[in-house]
Amino acid sequence: MPLSVKIRDENGKSEGEPWWHVRSTRLLCTEAPGTICLRFIDPYGDTTFNQLQLPVLVGEIEALADATPGTEDRGVLADLLAFLDKARDQVHTYVTFIGD
Repeated sequence: MPLSVKIRDENGKSEGEPWWHVRSTRLLCTEAPGTICLRFIDPYGDTTFNQLQLPVLVGEIEALADATPGTEDRGVLADLLAFLDKARDQVHTYVTFIGD
């Protein structure tokens, strides 16, 4: 089952529809040495990032997209980045990666 990503408020209520892609787990849950946030995404559990962590996570996903050879895979990561942009600078808003 692929990872899905939800934007949630401080009470855990989802804001809009979740994002997911059939390749999300393969692209995001890989060895990510040297990363601060990306390496902690759990493919089997939930991982939540706050507003202070979100810019770091976005930067790491941008770097991952730049280093990804396939244009389709880069497109998946670009789609995720567009989704995450909705959560930027929103007070009491969190991004949660939902594993299987």
